[in-house]
Amino acid sequence: MSKIIKMTSQNLDEIRRDFEEALKGVKLSDGKINFTKTFSNIQRKANLYFTELAYLKMLTLVREFDKEVAWHGIAHRCEDEDDAYIISDILVYPQEVTGATVNTDQEKYQMWLMNHDDDVFNNIRMQGHSHVNMGTSPSTVDNSLYDRILEQLDDDMFYIFLIWNKRNEKTIKIYDLAKNVLFETADVTVSVREDDI
Repeated sequence: MSKIIKMTSQNLDEIRRDFEEALKGVKLSDGKINFTKTFSNIQRKANLYFTELAYLKMLTLVREFDKEVAWHGIAHRCEDEDDAYIISDILVYPQEVTGATVNTDQEKYQMWLMNHDDDVFNNIRMQGHSHVNMGTSPSTVDNSLYDRILEQLDDDMFYIFLIWNKRNEKTIKIYDLAKNVLFETADVTVSVREDDI
């Protein structure tokens, strides 16, 4: 099920009410209070499209490399469909890879980024990598990267994270800040779109 990303004023009011209710009658055995608030899921699904070329590039990277490999994607919202995104191209950035890690040389990576024209640079909205012959659950390193990228996004942006393996298993996270919704793998249908964007 999809989830919210940012706290709205309604969410904050709900947290305050629930926290105050939880405090009533509490007895502190160690001087600490623990409070957890879970928000209900959102009943929405997303479509993630690839152009044929982008999909073939990505699958070729996953299938042909015997080590992890990472890439960016040029992505846009689909204008003709709600909660739909299209990846039009795959770009491999400078990296050092091992069987289980991908590391970037930050200086080379920055130079690589800056060498793209504005249209490409402003639409790099996807980060993907392979997990070769392992499951596709994000590692602690992956989650830290997601957090760093999300911190750089404006409230009208979106970003897509993919992990794909040779068994065609995948983990997908689409953070759409403009719509305040996180779509995860079970919420996302992936397909190839033959027409161009």
